[in-house]
Amino acid sequence: TVAVSQSEASRIFEKAGLIIHWVDCPGDGIEICSTQRNRRHLELRMFKGVRTLPAGVQPTSLGFSLHPSDGAVGTLANVLVDRVQALAAREGLPLGVLLGHVFAHELAHLMLGAGSHTSLGLMCHSWGKLEFAWAVQGTLTLAPADAARIRSNLRASSAVAIIN
Repeated sequence: TVAVSQSEASRIFEKAGLIIHWVDCPGDGIEICSTQRNRRHLELRMFKGVRTLPAGVQPTSLGFSLHPSDGAVGTLANVLVDRVQALAAREGLPLGVLLGHVFAHELAHLMLGAGSHTSLGLMCHSWGKLEFAWAVQGTLTLAPADAARIRSNLRASSAVAIIN
């Protein structure tokens, strides 16, 4: 499922002119990845059964991203896998496809900055039937303006990798 999800997220970013390099950091390898953590690397963590969330994270959120206080590109995105699984089951969606779109959404927040929700599409705050249909069709993507802003932000920050 993770491989399908990474493929979906990569496809979304490729349409925006971005190439994602995934580095797997399984449980016992997390120390290795943590030593590489800096503003050149973006980290995507997957959690199940999280009971305490940061202030401002809604009970229905599928994930959340953390941003530095200086307004720079963020480096840490979090996906709440059990919530994504429940939503996929409830809506009859392929888990890998939905999870991949959540990966892309949260990673895009890191690259776009805080307050980057839109009213429609991949960066929509709350997905509905329309976004789910687009996800399954492979057409739920970044808006051209968001893609351009991400490319610009990444050039400015030199971020180069995604750690999962």
